[in-house]
Amino acid sequence: MNHVNGTCKRCGLENETIEHMLFNCPESKTIWNLSPVNWKDIDGITDFSIWWNDKIKKVNNCSDSAMVLNLSIIIMCHIWKGRIFWYFSNEKSEPPDIVAKALFEYNAFTEIMLVNLPNSTLQESYEYSLTMLEDGICLFVDAWLHAERKKASIGLVAMDSKGTLLHAHGSPIQFVGKAMIAEAFAIRKAIERAIQNGWRKIHIFSNGKGIVDMLKKSVKAS
Repeated sequence: MNHVNGTCKRCGLENETIEHMLFNCPESKTIWNLSPVNWKDIDGITDFSIWWNDKIKKVNNCSDSAMVLNLSIIIMCHIWKGRIFWYFSNEKSEPPDIVAKALFEYNAFTEIMLVNLPNSTLQESYEYSLTMLEDGICLFVDAWLHAERKKASIGLVAMDSKGTLLHAHGSPIQFVGKAMIAEAFAIRKAIERAIQNGWRKIHIFSNGKGIVDMLKKSVKAS
């Protein structure tokens, strides 16, 4: 198991391992129960890397597996984001809010996949995205901005194709005024971390649509 930082600060019941944070913490269990995802073995996960790698290998055995895995990725990402923001801003997102945000982002992801792969079915698009994740390092980034308090923070998690946690980072940053700029700071931190660790192929996941669109335009222009 991967220990993050001692006892869970949300429930105080167990060490905050990856498995506890994503699945075993009472709050995380509530999130999964509210979500449309129903993993029958979710209460018995002792090694996330083994469990997740097994799920990826079984994608072809069920027509809906790829869609469920992609939705699960987004839910896990939002569970982690909720923790990061609570640690650094002391603002708590309730389980229903986390599920609602995850579903919204999932629908946006679905639309993007269909636009970028117009000749593929939705299932093929999901399977393509999972195939892509099997090659390289996945960096999930996010930023938080509180205009009234003039506070901002960023967070990132790096995982390999087997779901092994390689790096986790969260820190306050200077107040920048706009959420898009804070998201850009998070993406820059992810790139810096990749360079420092010699990760030659990376996939950066961000829900900052504005900054992503700007980056795409910049790439096309060059």
